[in-house]
Amino acid sequence: HSRLDYDSLSSSSSPDLLIEALSQNGLVSITNLPNNFHETKRSVLSHLHSCLVDMEGIDDGAATVAMTTRLRDGTIRRSIATTPSSTLPSSLPDTTACRRFQADSAAFRASVDDATETFADRLSTELGAIMRPSVGSGSPVMTSRDGSKRYETVKEVIEGGEQLEHF
Repeated sequence: HSRLDYDSLSSSSSPDLLIEALSQNGLVSITNLPNNFHETKRSVLSHLHSCLVDMEGIDDGAATVAMTTRLRDGTIRRSIATTPSSTLPSSLPDTTACRRFQADSAAFRASVDDATETFADRLSTELGAIMRPSVGSGSPVMTSRDGSKRYETVKEVIEGGEQLEHF
């Protein structure tokens, strides 16, 4: 996959930086996110692990917040699923690790949201020149299944989609 620095994604003068990167492999990683993202991510994941460990053995419903899957090789995978518009589950145990996870995840989520918006802005801008003839003809980029919503730009499609988070 291609790696794009956040600053180049948000300020590059190359008119097709993102399209070129996506054309190579169909996947991009946005690196060097601002606001100390690397450390925030490390802290979130560390406290998440400790919080999940704290949930083990709790029989009051808090443990059901985390989904547990056992893989063929015996690895146990645990995750907490949310959406950007939801808060983290209130039934997390009241432990230091879980409180730190909740606090750190707010900054983590804000950085990911900012990167997603920057990606959507850039992709919409780059594709705008390519798609302008069909958009100008009154045809939207996409419509909802029931036809009630028209998406005029790629950014509107991305913003209108259900975004899922898995910690």
